[in-house]
Amino acid sequence: KADYKGLLEVSFEGNLKLFNGNGMAYMQLYDVTHGITVQGSDAQTSSQTSTPVNSGALNLWSGKNLYRVQLKTLTADTAMFDGGRLKITLEN
Repeated sequence: KADYKGLLEVSFEGNLKLFNGNGMAYMQLYDVTHGITVQGSDAQTSSQTSTPVNSGALNLWSGKNLYRVQLKTLTADTAMFDGGRLKITLEN
C-alpha cells in the first residue's frame, strides 16, 4: 500500500461465468502468504457468458504477498474465471 501515494481504495475485478448457468458462481482472493481470505474480495454471477464482476474495497496486508483466485459453485456446474485485475484508485 505504501507504494501508492494517495491510495483511496483497492478492489478486485474478474471475468466470471457459470457453465450451464444453474445457480451462482463465486470468486474470492486468497492471501497465500498469510493463509487468509482477503476481506471484501468476494463477488458472484449467475451469467452463462463471461461477465466482469467487482468486489468491494479490499483490506490488503502490507508487504509482498502472493494472492490466488478461488472459485466455487453450490451446484454441479463449473465456475470459469477468464482473467482479472486489481483496481487501484488514487486521489487526484
